[in-house]
Amino acid sequence: MLAVFLALTAFHSQLSGKHVCVRIDNMTAVADIGKMGTSHSRKRNALTRNIWDWCVQHNVFLTTAHIAGKDNTIADAESRKSRKDLEWSLNTNIFENGIGQLGVKPTIDVFASRLNYKIKPFISYQPDPEAEIINAFTVSWQPYLFYAFPPFSLITLVLQKIQEEHSTGVIVVPQWPTQPWWPVLMRMIVQQPLILPRTKQTLLLPTNPDLLHPLHQKLTLLMCHLSGDPSKIKAFHAKLCPSSCHPGDKARNSNTSRISVSGSSTVVAGKLITFQLL
Repeated sequence: MLAVFLALTAFHSQLSGKHVCVRIDNMTAVADIGKMGTSHSRKRNALTRNIWDWCVQHNVFLTTAHIAGKDNTIADAESRKSRKDLEWSLNTNIFENGIGQLGVKPTIDVFASRLNYKIKPFISYQPDPEAEIINAFTVSWQPYLFYAFPPFSLITLVLQKIQEEHSTGVIVVPQWPTQPWWPVLMRMIVQQPLILPRTKQTLLLPTNPDLLHPLHQKLTLLMCHLSGDPSKIKAFHAKLCPSSCHPGDKARNSNTSRISVSGSSTVVAGKLITFQLL
């Protein structure tokens, strides 16, 4: 019954004003929804009422039909998929402390679900009853100050999208300097990155809070304020301390002479230091 309610709300734009037949492989749910309640269970009655209240508000005529479990392969396949790799969420306290230190207020979460979002509105990767938009790569992030904690495999695409749209926001990524996307990330930051605390509770799985992330012992995360806008990047670089050696200049000569083969003496920074080989 909860699946029916979430499906209706997720696809409300296509269902409003129509006759909808819901095929369910659970006879109790078929009966409760078809009879508009009358169950001995208060929770089921309350859920049935939510379903019909929603149908009235959206002018949906709802009917139910039974489908045998052996024939309900498509829906069952979706519900049995494991999405652990996509649902890991940054600890809320760590998120709020990091955002506070950066001094920014993101306005949208672009990689989230109703289980792990940090900001509303949020964008989900698949139909979600509470999502503002489906699929973050189908819309522009430029109007928002976004927050993104993308799957690690999508970091390159995320940085490319930020550059193309000149958008600005906060992104959480692993501290992996050997990755090909690392130099691109470093060129796009507009504020000193934050190294997030590494604890057992840094990453949480909403459906199983006691489960530890498989990389919790060695995974260090960074929270980076970055932008694809060249003017913002240039303004940040102007605030940095200049290097003592400008790029392209000839390397300075060393003022330390070599130690002789006999180990007699050398001069270091104008001082005579004597070496004696034993």
